[in-house]
Amino acid sequence: MTPTSPRHQAALLLLLVCALACAPATPPDAPPAAPPPPPAPPATTFDGRLVPAHATDLSAPQNTFKLAGWQSDSSWIKLTDLAAEGAQVQEGDVVARFEFRGQGALPRVNERIRQAEADARKRALELDDLLRTLEVERDKLDLNVEQARLDTLKGNVVSARQLKLFHLAYDEARFEADAVRRRIAALRLQIASERDFWDRQIAARREDLTTYGLYERRFELRAPHPGVVRHAYDPGARRRVQKGDGMPSGRHVLSIAKDPILQVHFFVPEHLLHTLHLQDPVTVLAVAGEGAWTGRVLHIDRFPQEIGFLREDDKLPLAREKAFVVTASLDQQPDGLGAGAEVKVRP
Repeated sequence: MTPTSPRHQAALLLLLVCALACAPATPPDAPPAAPPPPPAPPATTFDGRLVPAHATDLSAPQNTFKLAGWQSDSSWIKLTDLAAEGAQVQEGDVVARFEFRGQGALPRVNERIRQAEADARKRALELDDLLRTLEVERDKLDLNVEQARLDTLKGNVVSARQLKLFHLAYDEARFEADAVRRRIAALRLQIASERDFWDRQIAARREDLTTYGLYERRFELRAPHPGVVRHAYDPGARRRVQKGDGMPSGRHVLSIAKDPILQVHFFVPEHLLHTLHLQDPVTVLAVAGEGAWTGRVLHIDRFPQEIGFLREDDKLPLAREKAFVVTASLDQQPDGLGAGAEVKVRP
């Protein structure tokens, strides 16, 4: 039998089939593992701060002064005195003072008053002297008139020509006396008019003193009602406002709270406003330290504003992004945190 005979080929095929039959079975491939679920997106939080729930805000005054030729104008103002945080105040109490740069105008205002009074006295003396002079002249002319009248009675002892001259002298004396009387009457009217003028001038100068007082009082902040002092938050310094701070006019300085209740103002970007509704629950998280408090949305401001304006920091990366102010209540008042503290709010 040759190696290439059909019988030899059949034997080889049989051996191959037996070998395959005796080989261990290969396990089937396992199905591919499911991919891991994507990580959950981070919870959205909004920046905010604690504010008094029932309070009146007080802001830095306009730093301008224009009076009696004295002028100063600045958009920046320095806080020189500030009532303590938490101080109990009554209506009308001074709670803050700012630097007033118009003190140098007070001597000028007083000098203008004294100058107007001196000018009025000097002019009154001048007019009084003129009036007395005219009255003396009038008395003399009255004597001349009487003498001239007596001369006209000498018709029996003087010539007709002389008598006619006496009558002419009499008429002239009366004319001169009447002219002086008219001058006296006009001078008295002038005196009354100038007295009124100088009274108004002095009143106007004294009004400058009143205006000065109004300017000076404008640099003081007074409590509009009884309450508790709550200092505003300074976003630039990342702390509360304190004595010695410089700030632009119009910046929030402090609030007079009617009670200790706090609430939250937080800032929601325009594209996320639709995710919040009134009475939605929120969680308030302390930025510094630990603490979380629950609350509910009370109010949603529908007027968009720049986030840099709302947070009083134009250097923020998204300072020009539009945002809305949302107010939330707190179910419990936070311990250790006061008005102005920064918080995070999570819907």
